[in-house]
Amino acid sequence: MKRKILMLLMAGLLSFAMMAGCGNGAEPVAEAEEEEEDDRNLTDEIEDEPEAVQVDEPAEEPAEEPEPAEEEELDMPRSDAYEMFLAGEMDVTVIEDPNDPYAQYMIPAKGTYSYDELIDAILGEYPGKYDVKYTMFTPALGEEGDDVFVLYLENHDPSFYSWIGFASYDTDGLNMRFCKEFGYRSFFDLYYDGYVLTGGSNGAGAQDFNCHCVLPDSSLRTLFKSSHLYSSWCGDITWTLDPDMDYELRPTLTYDSGLEMKVLYFGDGDVRFTVSGYSNNKSVKAEEERFIQAIKDMGAVEIDSEEYDSLTNVDIDESKLIDLTKLETYDTVEKEMEF
Repeated sequence: MKRKILMLLMAGLLSFAMMAGCGNGAEPVAEAEEEEEDDRNLTDEIEDEPEAVQVDEPAEEPAEEPEPAEEEELDMPRSDAYEMFLAGEMDVTVIEDPNDPYAQYMIPAKGTYSYDELIDAILGEYPGKYDVKYTMFTPALGEEGDDVFVLYLENHDPSFYSWIGFASYDTDGLNMRFCKEFGYRSFFDLYYDGYVLTGGSNGAGAQDFNCHCVLPDSSLRTLFKSSHLYSSWCGDITWTLDPDMDYELRPTLTYDSGLEMKVLYFGDGDVRFTVSGYSNNKSVKAEEERFIQAIKDMGAVEIDSEEYDSLTNVDIDESKLIDLTKLETYDTVEKEMEF
């Protein structure tokens, strides 16, 4: 009996201890949950704080990207316009080249002409017998349909001037952007790929050789200009280097100089040269060397002969020299001088 009472007491004590132990173990969990709840409340309070008042500005509409300009289509093929000009059914406008300092003296003067008016304006300045010729070609820098019209007035006497002009038809009409007189010891060679070689004698001590290419708009782009200069003619280089320089201050050479130079002009005062010969006279050679140093001080760049040859090497197919169709012949007379 005593044993049963003792066992019941022990079982009761054990149960009480287990209950007390469970209570002690649950207390930290409850505290942790309370701390997490406090943290959440603090976070909510921070998030609920009012933000600084901002004035809403009207939203900018995204800028519309400009649509690519559509190329205007011609109302007829270029070749048709050229045929209409030759038939007297369309006029041509001669445009003055803004980069040509002598454009104001060009023949004919800028303006709009019919075919007959253009011929009269050109031949009115030059007496003699002329063959009027023409052709059309697509320059290498153009695309199919970018035909350029060529009008050529060839003098029967090669000692006198001939005339050539380039025109193109576009949305602005028929425009002539290049024309030139040549002859009298000069040449003008036109090739089917649009290359043009010009040059000739520029006096007793200078020979010119220039390379250009025809653009689809009928203007001419100069690739380079070159001169072979002798003796005192070498002084011409200074006019390109500094056209405003006082004449008395320009470096010069005397006629007994033996200096020989090849010069390249690329525009904007970019001048390069190579010397191919000096005088055998020591004192004269000393003057020539001073001249070379002076033009180098002015900005001219000396190069060797190999570099000069590479810069002037143009791969032109001589078999592509252009052939023109003859239209008619004019025989003009010299104008009487009026006093």
